[in-house]
Amino acid sequence: MYNIQIFDSAYDDLDQIYNFCNNISLNYALKVRKQIAESINSLKFLPFASSLYFKNFIRKKIVYKRYLIIFTVISDTVFIYNIIDGRRNIKPTDLFKIPIFLLSNFLIYSNYLSNK
Repeated sequence: MYNIQIFDSAYDDLDQIYNFCNNISLNYALKVRKQIAESINSLKFLPFASSLYFKNFIRKKIVYKRYLIIFTVISDTVFIYNIIDGRRNIKPTDLFKIPIFLLSNFLIYSNYLSNK
């Protein structure tokens, strides 16, 4: 089982999605938030049941029709960077700045696995 680490940027995204959906209907907002929470929880068990998105280590998972969870897996942890509406025309580089410690840990871990 993998650990989940959610960045503040993803929490901010979730708040924006909830507020937008709440303008349509409270029930709809609650349904979308529940679907996103369930999808995040599923990453504990199957994080690689997703698509590669950027630079061969950033992944995306489609949630509830159109929302995307943007994340990476390093060692035994899933790091969630963003949750976005997939209809938006966004380049991966517009979404997040990968913290340098994550990038360096990923490279170290990748080298470790390739030398096994």
